Amino acid sequence: MPCDYERPCPLCVRAGADCTEATQRTWRTNRPKSAAYQARQRQLEEQRNSNNQAQARHGVLTTQDASANNSGLTSPSCSSTTHIAPEDVILSGQRASALHLVGTIFQRFHATGSNHNHKVDAIPASESPENGSDPTQSEMVSVVDLIGISFPSPDIVTTLLDSYKDSVHWYIRVLHEPSLRERLVPILESGLAPRSQRPLLLLALMMMILGARFVSGEACESINRETPLADLTSNMLIACERWFLPSMDCVTVDTVIYAYLLAAHYLCNRQTRAAFLTLGTTVRAAQSIGLNRETQWGEVSDIERETRRCAWWSVFIGAGFISMSWGTPPMVSEADCQVRHPTDVEDACNLEQCPGFGSLEKREDGEIRPVTVGSYNRYKAEMYKIAITIMRRVYFTKYRNPEELTQLISKLHQRLLALEKSIPPELRVESHTHNTLQGDPNQLMLRKIFAVQALTLQVSYDNMQIFLFRPLISIGGIPRSLAGTRENSPGLNNQTNLGNAPSLLLDIAQNQCWTSAMRTSMVGQSSDIMKLSQFTFPAVHVGVHTFSAGVMLGLLALTSPLSARGQESKRAIAKIIQVPKVARLKTHVWGQMTQILTDLIHVIAAEETKALIAGIVGADYNQSLAEPEVFGQPPNPYEDLESNPRTVDSADKVSITATEGTDFDEHNTLRMNLPTAIEGSTCEMAQTVHSSGPFMTGVEDQQAQYSSQFDVFDAPNLWLPQQPADPLQIMDQLWMWDGSFSYH
Repeated sequence: MPCDYERPCPLCVRAGADCTEATQRTWRTNRPKSAAYQARQRQLEEQRNSNNQAQARHGVLTTQDASANNSGLTSPSCSSTTHIAPEDVILSGQRASALHLVGTIFQRFHATGSNHNHKVDAIPASESPENGSDPTQSEMVSVVDLIGISFPSPDIVTTLLDSYKDSVHWYIRVLHEPSLRERLVPILESGLAPRSQRPLLLLALMMMILGARFVSGEACESINRETPLADLTSNMLIACERWFLPSMDCVTVDTVIYAYLLAAHYLCNRQTRAAFLTLGTTVRAAQSIGLNRETQWGEVSDIERETRRCAWWSVFIGAGFISMSWGTPPMVSEADCQVRHPTDVEDACNLEQCPGFGSLEKREDGEIRPVTVGSYNRYKAEMYKIAITIMRRVYFTKYRNPEELTQLISKLHQRLLALEKSIPPELRVESHTHNTLQGDPNQLMLRKIFAVQALTLQVSYDNMQIFLFRPLISIGGIPRSLAGTRENSPGLNNQTNLGNAPSLLLDIAQNQCWTSAMRTSMVGQSSDIMKLSQFTFPAVHVGVHTFSAGVMLGLLALTSPLSARGQESKRAIAKIIQVPKVARLKTHVWGQMTQILTDLIHVIAAEETKALIAGIVGADYNQSLAEPEVFGQPPNPYEDLESNPRTVDSADKVSITATEGTDFDEHNTLRMNLPTAIEGSTCEMAQTVHSSGPFMTGVEDQQAQYSSQFDVFDAPNLWLPQQPADPLQIMDQLWMWDGSFSYH
C-alpha cells in the first residue's frame, strides 16, 4: 500500500517505517481525483504558503513538517525543507560588524530602545552621535572658542567665497554652495555657533583658503588694507589642520567635504603624500556615515540630498584619481557606489548652459535635459567608474590565464568608446575654437568654463585608454613571442603567458595607446584654453595625465627607437615639454614633469645611438625591423598589408571606435583594416599640427617668440618619410646635441 499524500502518513507512523515513493505506476495513479479531494489540497497549500510568508517576515526559519505531535518521529527521508527569508541571504556590510548586527536584531524584534540606552563609543563600528543627542553640542559658543581663530569681516568672507565659486565650484562640485552661504549668515552676524557646527566652520575656512589662491588683484589689495592675505590664509590653514583628526571622531557630511578640500589643497601645494593620506581618510569617513548608499539616508530634504550626492561623487572621483596616480588599489568600487548623480537643484552656477550650443543630455532618471555646467561632473563620474574598475580588475586581480584578462580589457574598451560617443559637443575640445573664446564679455566666462571642462575631460578619457592597455605594452621591447609575465602586467600570475593573447588585441593596445598619447601631447595646441587655468586645479589634473601620456610615448619609442613611430614619439614628448612655456603654466607639477620627460628623451636617444653604432639589421629607415628579437619590436602589424597591397578607399578606413561591439575571434578581417585606420587617423592628427589655425597652435600672440622652437619640433615631412636620411642628419635631432655635437 503506498503512502498517503500527507507526510508523514499515519500508516507509516503507526508502523514505525519510513515513507517511500512508489517506483511503479499503479492502476490508481491515473484515476481522476475527486472534486472534494482537489479542494482539500488547495486549502492545505494555501495554508502552508500563508504560514511560510508570515514566518519569513519575522526572519524565522520555517519547516514543512507534520504536526507537533509527530515532529519527533520524522525520519531523514522525510526531513524538513528549510526556507530562508530573502533579506537573510543578501550579503551586507552590516552583517560583518557585530555592533551593526545586534542593532539589526533589536530593530527586528521591536526592541528599539535597547541600542539607545547605552553610550557606545569604545566598541568598533560605533556611529557618530547625531546632532542634538549630546546636550553640549547645542550650546552656543564663540567662533574663536570653537576653531581657535575668529572669522574675518563679512566683506572679506564674501569676497573669498565669491572667488571660490568662480574658480573652483564649477570644476569641483563637492557641495551645494547656496545653502552653505545661507547657513553661515547667522554665524557671521552674531559671531556665535553651536559646537555641532564646528565642521561647517572648518569647511568655510577651506573654501576661503582655496578662494584666496584665485582672488583678483583689486580684491587682494582691498583685503590687504584690512589684514595681510598671506597671514590670514596661513592662520586659517593652521586651524583646519589642527582640527582634522579630532573632527574624524564625529563625522558629518560637512566633515567629509572639509577633509576633501584639505586634500585638494595639499595636492596643489606640493604635499602629495599628505594629499594621498588625507583623501584616503576622507573616503573612509564618507563610507562610515553611509554616504555611498543613498537608500540609508532616510527622509532628507532635496537640498540635503543634493549636497550628499555632490560630496560622495567628488570623493569617488578623487579616490579614482589617487588610485591611478599613485598606482594603489582603489578604496571604492562601482558596486560600492549606490548614489544617483546630482540634479542641479537650485544651484544657479551649475544650471548655466554654454552659449551657442543647446545640446540635450539624457540624465540618470531617463529624462532629457539641457547640457549645463554641472554635466561635466556627471560625465567625469561615469568615466571614473570605468577607471576604478580598470585599476581594481586589471591591475590588482590575478588571473590564471590571459583569456580572462583580455576579455575584460575588451569589454572595458567598449565601455570607454561608448562613453566617448555620448559626450555632447559642449564638452569636446574641437568645439571651442579661438573665436569662441572671444566676443560678448557676459558670455565669455561661460565659454571659458566649458572649454576648460572639455580639455580636462578629453585628457582624462585618453589617460584611461592608456591605463587600460598599458599592461599589454612591454617594457624594454620584450618580443611578443617571448612575452611572459611582465612587471607592468600585475594582473597576470607568474605562470601566465601573454603570447597566447589575441594578436588583434595587442595591435589595438599599441594603436590605442599611441593614438591617445599623441592626442594628449597636443594640449599645447590648446594653449588658449590652458592659459585659462594657470594656477587652478585643471592645470594639475591635465598635468598629471599628460605626464602619463609622455611616459607611454617613451615606452612605445623604446620598443622600436629607429622606427618612424619612435621618431614621432620623441617629437611628441618634446611638445609636452614645451607646454609650460607656450601656455605660461606656473604649477609645480608641470615644471617637474618636464624635467623627467627630458631625461626620458635622453634614454630614448641613447638606445637609438646604440642601435645605430651596432649597425644591426633594421637600422636603416628604408627597411622595417626584420629582427624583432633584437630591438623588442612586436611583429609588424602592417606586414599583411605590405605583402598584400590593396586599395583602401575612405569607406574602408574605420576609426578606432569602429571596433565597438566587435568580437575579436569572429571578425578577423578587422585586423587588416585597423592598423591602416590608426595610421590614417594619426597621420591626420599630425597634419593638424602643421595646418591648424591660430587657435589650434595657441601661439598667435607669441609666434615670434616660439617660432624657432616649433620649427625644430614641427619639421615637415617627418611623419612617415619616404626618403629618410641618416638619423643624425635629420634636423629635428639637433636639439639633443650641443654646439660641439657632444651628446647631452
